[in-house]
Amino acid sequence: MKRRKWSAEEKMNIVIEGLKGEQSVAEICRQHNISQILYYRWKDEFIQGGMGALSGKQRKTAKEDAAVQAKLDEYEKLIGKLTVKISTLKKRSTSEQGALGMYL
Repeated sequence: MKRRKWSAEEKMNIVIEGLKGEQSVAEICRQHNISQILYYRWKDEFIQGGMGALSGKQRKTAKEDAAVQAKLDEYEKLIGKLTVKISTLKKRSTSEQGALGMYL
């Protein structure tokens, strides 16, 4: 049987369902066909994530993300240029070695 992929939002909703206390964790797990171990793992991850947000660890802003992406694009262009240059130098080196061999 193939495992189901749960989205972050689905996991969060299931954990919140359990935190409300209107149903037992066992009932919630049966309804969603997940193990209690998985539920508690999601709950721990959810709480740790929330603690990280409350502890002042800030996420990158859209501006910072754009700056990182621009730098990445710049590096990709540079890699492309260097790759072409290396290829050209290798071809030139090979052709020069062939020409030298003819004279020896």
